[in-house]
Amino acid sequence: MSILKKLAGDTAIYGLSSILGRLINYALVPFYTRVFLEEEYGVISDLYAWTALVMVIFVFRMETSFFRFYNKDGVGEKAFPTAMMSVGLEAIFFSGLMIIFSDSIAEWLHYPGKGLYVTIFALILGFDAISEIPYAKLRADSRPIRFATIRLTNIIVNVSANLFFLVAMPWVLQNYETGALHDFAQAIYRPEFGIGYVFLSNVLASLVTFLMLLPEILRTRWTLNITMWKQMVWYAAPLVVAGFAGIINEVIDRTLLKTHLPGSLSENLAQVGIYSANYKIATLLALFTQAYRYAAEPFFFAQAKDKNAPNVYAKSTYYFFLASSVGVILIGSWLDVIILILGKGFREGLGIVPIILFANLFLGIFYNMAIWYKIKDKTYAGAVIGIIGALITLALNWVLIPKIGYYGSAWATLACYFSMTVIVWAWGQKIYPIPYPIGKMAVFLAIVIGILGVNFYLMQEVNDWGMLSYGLRALLSLIFVGLVGKVFAQARQQ
Repeated sequence: MSILKKLAGDTAIYGLSSILGRLINYALVPFYTRVFLEEEYGVISDLYAWTALVMVIFVFRMETSFFRFYNKDGVGEKAFPTAMMSVGLEAIFFSGLMIIFSDSIAEWLHYPGKGLYVTIFALILGFDAISEIPYAKLRADSRPIRFATIRLTNIIVNVSANLFFLVAMPWVLQNYETGALHDFAQAIYRPEFGIGYVFLSNVLASLVTFLMLLPEILRTRWTLNITMWKQMVWYAAPLVVAGFAGIINEVIDRTLLKTHLPGSLSENLAQVGIYSANYKIATLLALFTQAYRYAAEPFFFAQAKDKNAPNVYAKSTYYFFLASSVGVILIGSWLDVIILILGKGFREGLGIVPIILFANLFLGIFYNMAIWYKIKDKTYAGAVIGIIGALITLALNWVLIPKIGYYGSAWATLACYFSMTVIVWAWGQKIYPIPYPIGKMAVFLAIVIGILGVNFYLMQEVNDWGMLSYGLRALLSLIFVGLVGKVFAQARQQ
């Protein structure tokens, strides 16, 4: 249990930065949904969706390959400079290509005349990609506090820049007709640039992150070990395929909504904006998953040689599932309150949130269960499973979007992640058996679905039931939290 306590401790620190940072970042969602039109927010969501896809090329999953080779005897010290050189050269090359062809790329994305957006995103991708391996090194060396500090700084810079450009500068121009402040604002602020300031704020935050990670980058000798590089690329290549598939699962719905809804481009982008804003609420659950992954990935690789590793993996997955289930209950039971953070025009998409919550729950379980093919060097399995998931996502979005709009995208996401979880578990049990408590997890899942069903009904009756609706929901939520707390208390005693 002491090993799992170490994992829990690191997760808590990573979680502090992820959850606190993302909560700060999430404050931008209600801000954006009030500052920008639904169509404009749809453009932001669409461009960031493409950025997530391109990021896979920039990094080439070298962070996971780094973890694998960093824990190998006799070669670990060569893993960081090799991975760093590989990603650094890729980032410079591909960022340069994006900048050179920025106008053509903007045209292809249906944003003619917006080549500057593509140039800014090229810089964001470049800085973020180069920062990825130093971040991984901090995780591998169990330095969560420095990791968390840099992550929080990134988010604070991003939010501050957004407020500076989108609030402070317009306010100055509106309230000062002359003077130094007016001249300063007029010199650096252009109202017509609009959502471009969202992207500019991001690139400033990415630059600050890169500068903060320079000590880790400069502390090593920049040498490319060709033999190790080939091994790392060979290991990572199937994960890149899986990464592409994973990003397709996460973001292709925005692109398909833009092109496959029956409305005009402007109307479809408005639907993308509504869908994306509500999707953001559901991904509150992903905050814990992300924090856990930061701690778990290097932890799992470090445990791989231990004969008790399968039991450790099984328990960590079970406890992760329980903690995530609490998140599903706490978010899903109070959607009528949480939805108020969005602008009124975005609240009609509330119904997708429970669907995406369960999708994120299964995605988190998948990440846990996928460890077998990484430690057994069978990364091709990740590519196969990812492709199956991507095909499910594409097929269901293609069929359902014209019929039920963004609800089709939500159901496609859930079907994809559920299927991937079942496949990775069944396949893994044949190659690297791990004694997951599937029966207990199924019982808890049934309880979660039951409580959410009751609470969702109580939400619909809030106008008639009044405070009784809130009281009953609170009681059911507390009962579930107490049940999970009892399981964790028993685990600590073992």
